[in-house]
Amino acid sequence: MVFNLGYYDVAQICMNGHVINESCKEYPQHNQNFCDKCGEKTITKCEGCGADIRGNYNEPGVLVFAPMITPKYCYNCGKMYPWTKSKLQALNEVIDLADELEDDDKNELKEASELISTDTPRTQVGVLKIKKYTDKIGGAIGEKLQDLIVDIASETAIKSMKEIGMLPK
Repeated sequence: MVFNLGYYDVAQICMNGHVINESCKEYPQHNQNFCDKCGEKTITKCEGCGADIRGNYNEPGVLVFAPMITPKYCYNCGKMYPWTKSKLQALNEVIDLADELEDDDKNELKEASELISTDTPRTQVGVLKIKKYTDKIGGAIGEKLQDLIVDIASETAIKSMKEIGMLPK
């Protein structure tokens, strides 16, 4: 018996993380050199190792109507994609605006933010540190900080944040 194996198409994503085309090879007519949402250039390969950015998973005879989840890290070399770096940088800038925190606290919160962007044994540590420090920050800075944290967080981190009441279930 012969099985038709599926394959990943190539995704085209702008430097800020906007998905332009989930299937560059199958639908090249949808490719763009620049993002129509933010004007940044688009890429289809990891800038670290040159591996294709995985797009839609195609399996012959199977229709899938699920939106692509933008990857944070390259599956081939493990490096952050540019949009992940940009989100972490923006998060760090917002942390620096939090007058309620001392510099040491800000640095620990920045470290914790990177911990929650991946699924590792230390993800839970990152969630608890974030909870500790974000409880001290209110107002617009606190709201934006939470938005950026959710944007960068892994699925495991989001689940954990919901369990401890940081996010609605």
